[in-house]
Amino acid sequence: MRDKSTGSEQGQAVFELIIALAVLVLVFSSSVSVILGGQAATTDAQEGNKAAQFARQGLESSFGMAQGTFANLVSTTSAINEFSSNILVSDLDLYTKEVESRINWATDPLRDQRVDVTVLITDWKSVQALGGDTGGTGPTGDWSRPRTLGSIDLGAGENATDLDVVNKIVYMTTTASSVSKPDFFIVNVFNPQAPFIVSSLNTGSGLLALDVINNYAFVVGKDNAAELQIINISNPASPSKVAALDLPGDADAQSVYYYNDHLFIGRVEAEDDDHDAGPEFEVVDVSDPLGPLYVTGLSGLSGELNRIFVLNNVAYVGTEDNTRGMYAVDVANPAAPFALGSYNAGSHVYGVFAVSNSKIYLGAKTNFYAVNAADPASIQTLGSKSVVGSGIKIIDLYVAGPYAFLATEDPNKEFQVLNVSNPASITAIGTFNFPNIATGIDYENNLVYVSVRSNDGLKIITSQ
Repeated sequence: MRDKSTGSEQGQAVFELIIALAVLVLVFSSSVSVILGGQAATTDAQEGNKAAQFARQGLESSFGMAQGTFANLVSTTSAINEFSSNILVSDLDLYTKEVESRINWATDPLRDQRVDVTVLITDWKSVQALGGDTGGTGPTGDWSRPRTLGSIDLGAGENATDLDVVNKIVYMTTTASSVSKPDFFIVNVFNPQAPFIVSSLNTGSGLLALDVINNYAFVVGKDNAAELQIINISNPASPSKVAALDLPGDADAQSVYYYNDHLFIGRVEAEDDDHDAGPEFEVVDVSDPLGPLYVTGLSGLSGELNRIFVLNNVAYVGTEDNTRGMYAVDVANPAAPFALGSYNAGSHVYGVFAVSNSKIYLGAKTNFYAVNAADPASIQTLGSKSVVGSGIKIIDLYVAGPYAFLATEDPNKEFQVLNVSNPASITAIGTFNFPNIATGIDYENNLVYVSVRSNDGLKIITSQ
């Protein structure tokens, strides 16, 4: 019995030793896991700090590119040792880009890591040069099915010719059936479903275009003694004409664009006017809006200028020239503008919109074009699309994000939406029918405003 009992005690001791060893192994394993986990956390923190630094450096590089030429701020990819650096740039509107600096790395094959830093960068140089009118946020929703939010009747005999939207106020020009009727309107669109006329003003013979900057509306039109008129709009309820300027010659002024304290004005010979037209491209100094000063004129572009868009000291001019439909004009020195080059659109060009110097959109008869004018002496076609019937004009256009919004003469689709995210493959995605032809277009915060050659002169369109 004793030997048996002694063997049992020895067996129990061995069993207890095995259990103790197992517990020791478990404790040791746990300790190792904790230590290794601590090392991994330290490594992750160190790598994360490096990644955050690289992300900030990527943004600093983006700021540098934006300060040079805003259009050069584009998406890029690079490698920094074990890190992958991606600068992702999205155009929110014409003068604002969202820039995401994204750093990727892998601590081990099973653990991918990432650091993201996102900022908004605004092209303040251009915003200041344009007086702050940027268009607001980019388009959202389904623009393949545009819908009317609101409209307004300007009164019998009023035909809207152009409009400009600034901070939910629409400024409109018209030609009227009588010189006694108003030809300038201010419309409140804070509630786009219930717009209302705040005030109106009669300037004389009828107005064809405008550009609104700060407290002034610069309007141009048919008055051969005052083709340019300046209206104080600081009190929208009581606009008042504060200055006027008689431009050389007798041609109507039908386009105007403000840039860096100057107006660039396009002239067109009236159908019943056999008098001296004067220079087609006019420059006026409006650094003092109460005392506009004629600077100079440039002839030889085509005889009739339809639309002007200025970006980075270059004016892109749509003309009535069948072989040189758009001119690029250097206006860095407003006192000495000169043509840099031209583009043959095969017909007259009526609408012009520049996203960058390397991406210009044109509306002509029948066709819509995207062109690269980075080298104005050799403007290249990026893509085109036929969007209206033969001989029908694309009167005006606005590009926001991936979409181009068109104002046209097409009797069944005066308003059109194109997807231009790939200029080489432009697609039509939506249309809308108005009671008469569209004459002007503007955009602000996912709303498109269209002037119509009708007393029902304003249409407010949005997405579904």
